[in-house]
Amino acid sequence: MLYHAVPRLRGRPVWREIDQVVARYPQVTPRTLVIWGEHDEVLPLSMGYKLVAQLPDARLTAIPKGGHSLVLERPELIAQLAHEFFASEPPPEVVTRPLAISTRT
Repeated sequence: MLYHAVPRLRGRPVWREIDQVVARYPQVTPRTLVIWGEHDEVLPLSMGYKLVAQLPDARLTAIPKGGHSLVLERPELIAQLAHEFFASEPPPEVVTRPLAISTRT
């Protein structure tokens, strides 16, 4: 995910342009679940709190004794958290529009 969250030039991160990405965080409209390991040595938990504070509708779940690779470390827990998160989300509003069918031949 971080790979796609950072601007890149020739495959390398361009950290000086990250502010452009962060400036767009308020435009993220879906509810967001951020899952972070309390013992992440690559990106500390404080960054998770910062990220959640910058997103309009985000929730942070910190995993005790979790590191950076939670999907590998605790796959069952991550799957359970994701399932619970998506199951609790209210269904999107359904907009019904009539189909525009051409009767010309």
